[in-house]
Amino acid sequence: MAGPGIAGGGMAPPASRRARVNEEMVVVDKMRTWIIGAGRRGTATYAPARRPARRPGAGAAPRGAGTPGSGERDTSAPSRALQGRGEAFGYVCAALTVAIWCGFILMSRFGGTSGLSPYDVTALRLGTATLVLLPLWLWRRPTGVFSVRMAVLALLGGLGYALLVYGGFRYVPAAHAAVLLPGLLPFEIALFTWLVTGERPGRMRRLALGVIALGVASLAIENMASGTSMFGAMLMIAASLCWALYTVLARHWRVPPWPATLGVSLIAAAIYLPVYLALLPKQIGTVSWTVAAAQGFYQGVMAMIVAMILYLKAIEFLGTARTGSLMALVPAISGFLAVPVLGEAVSWWIAAGLLLVTAGAWLGNVGPRIFAKRIHVVGDHPHRA
Repeated sequence: MAGPGIAGGGMAPPASRRARVNEEMVVVDKMRTWIIGAGRRGTATYAPARRPARRPGAGAAPRGAGTPGSGERDTSAPSRALQGRGEAFGYVCAALTVAIWCGFILMSRFGGTSGLSPYDVTALRLGTATLVLLPLWLWRRPTGVFSVRMAVLALLGGLGYALLVYGGFRYVPAAHAAVLLPGLLPFEIALFTWLVTGERPGRMRRLALGVIALGVASLAIENMASGTSMFGAMLMIAASLCWALYTVLARHWRVPPWPATLGVSLIAAAIYLPVYLALLPKQIGTVSWTVAAAQGFYQGVMAMIVAMILYLKAIEFLGTARTGSLMALVPAISGFLAVPVLGEAVSWWIAAGLLLVTAGAWLGNVGPRIFAKRIHVVGDHPHRA
């Protein structure tokens, strides 16, 4: 009795069916390419796409990579699902960083008015981080923690940023500091990215920067009207510049988040703490131990360790431009939280500035996607988008 093969009049073997399916797929692909090419060029000629030349000595294709018509799945490039999950994780890291930075703005302003000097808060920040990180470094001894590049990052993102920002919080209200510190980051990151890598922002990001600029201008009007200390504002701008350059260099040098956190914290502490203990004035004895402990925990653990790891992870998955734009959300949240938490007033100019900065951050992240989708939809007429 004949089996279910060709001789028996049954179905073709699986290999023959696959071959026919592959041939049909090739024909369909040629027809589709011919139609698209005719519509674009106004001709009915079909030129089959040339396969990339194989490099001499190249080995076999990776397993699972497949070839056209093989019926196997192409896994040589990251799938869209994996990219989507990576971006989602990046946005989660960025959102948590925004939340910690909002608390950082409020805690730092509270520390600046509590009797602690900028030197004290910096010592609490670096000292607490060292107590947590030094045992971990001694246990694992990761490589690449102490290098010239890491020392540069430590001077920018660890030491220079902390001294400047805590000095500015003695003179600048939280709402003003929120716009001057993270609100200016998108501009400064775009500037340093262009200077370091030559990459320029696209049209939608330039529009987003323009909206953020209007928000910063609103705050400048409020500063001139209320007589806010220009010295404090300059300290905040300098701190924001330090953090922006730290961001771009960490991305450009491809420094992993965990080694960067270890290196920046430990190198900055090794430079600063001996100088603080030997030479700098101290006012830490004028506040209660609970105030000092709260500042040490939030500044040293949450802001120095947790937020830095989350921030660098967000840069890894989203890039410097999108992450910097998201950090512009900090002014809107912390500025309005300063009203019930610190009792600071928010004028109409400050409210307008916070809303404009938030809108600019939204444009900088969502706008390019909408623009790209419209180009994809209109096909050969990108000028309509």
